[in-house]
Amino acid sequence: MINRLRYFEFEENEAGVNIGRIFSDAIRKRVAGSGNFTKNFYVMKQKLINTYPKYFQEVCDRARGAGVDEDKYLLFVSYELCGINSEKCTDVIVKNSRGEILYGHNEDGSYTLDNSAMVKHSTDKGWYIEYSCIDSLAGTTYLWNSSGIIFSGNYIYTEHKKLENISTWFILRDLVECGSINEIIDKIKSVESASGFNLNVVDTKNNRSYSIEFYLDKVSVVEITGKFEHTNHFIHLRGGGIIRKTAIPRIG
Repeated sequence: MINRLRYFEFEENEAGVNIGRIFSDAIRKRVAGSGNFTKNFYVMKQKLINTYPKYFQEVCDRARGAGVDEDKYLLFVSYELCGINSEKCTDVIVKNSRGEILYGHNEDGSYTLDNSAMVKHSTDKGWYIEYSCIDSLAGTTYLWNSSGIIFSGNYIYTEHKKLENISTWFILRDLVECGSINEIIDKIKSVESASGFNLNVVDTKNNRSYSIEFYLDKVSVVEITGKFEHTNHFIHLRGGGIIRKTAIPRIG
């Protein structure tokens, strides 16, 4: 018998509960007994409800489908608050002399055939296909959407955090149906996160690719025109390319 990565298709309003059910055993094992509900957790939770009510409901739907406590699952998918300090994902992007973009991403979390799957989500904007896993919503791993945008994210551990702010994973969740780099930048400009992330983007319609680094309320955007690699460290943002969120240029 050959074990294969599972594939599912869901309408937007039914995805949360069904994903919770699919991963119910794995979620219950990981979430059972967890829960250090500090004051920061409840402040963050209220900010999440106010800013991204749809994604808060998605967390609740997954928890209901898996049969676990909603707050415990919210804590589980909020990396900064549940104490996750490292991951080892890597992206390699090359734009060669013919203008072709070669894009590779490895997903280096603790994923198995029981706690991950490929999922196609159909929405009123089109669709997106993600590598879905138990410890995050869409946008944290890799995906592509019907607008021709490919995403992959890399976790960046930051010693200094603002734990009362919304977890970075919900900010990434809000980008998955964007149709352009400018739409992505516009969304990021309006938020503040608990820590930081790297997001690499390929716009297949315009044949352009970008690296985005975000930290608390700062963002740096670099177009990739040659060879590029990114792991779990700030590169251009820390190196002096910090662009305040009020001064991010439009990308032509």
